[in-house]
Amino acid sequence: MSVPGIEIGDLNEPARILIENAQTLDSSGDSAPEVPNAGRSTIFVGEAIRSLAQAMSESWSAMAWAS
Repeated sequence: MSVPGIEIGDLNEPARILIENAQTLDSSGDSAPEVPNAGRSTIFVGEAIRSLAQAMSESWSAMAWAS
């Protein structure tokens, strides 16, 4: 099958790679480490990580817009 400017060849190999990677990703959740319980401070640690991730995301977005 082809569309003007786009040629679509054999899709078996890319499909096989996608399936293998999906299965690997799915099985990686089986061996996920347990989150340690830090007691009452757990919420503060979680909030700190969330805030750090948000700040990093915002700075990345700002750098992307600047370039």
